[in-house]
Amino acid sequence: MPPPESPFVGDWNLTRITYGLTQKSVTPAEAGYTESLSFLNGKYRQTRNGIPVQTSDYSAVYPGSSSSEGLIYFRADSTQQSFRLAGSKLILSERGPRGAVIADGSTYEYSR
Repeated sequence: MPPPESPFVGDWNLTRITYGLTQKSVTPAEAGYTESLSFLNGKYRQTRNGIPVQTSDYSAVYPGSSSSEGLIYFRADSTQQSFRLAGSKLILSERGPRGAVIADGSTYEYSR
């Protein structure tokens, strides 16, 4: 039996970037690019300015008792990214190597 689908399944569009050290928030227009993510059936796709930039198989783990927070593991490059669902927002941390903790990394906020 396959594992249940992640709670963030679907398409997401970047709405805000908050830089780690300065905590300055910018919109995609201010950052100079648009970005969308798609999570479906264990497949991930990232598109920037309408051009696909990365695809990968992914899996999610939920270390706590809630499925609204956890880690996404990307098979293509052996990286991980923490996530948090807050209402209709998906908030992702800076992506990094598996097992690493990135201090003062940026966060990326997406909406459906």
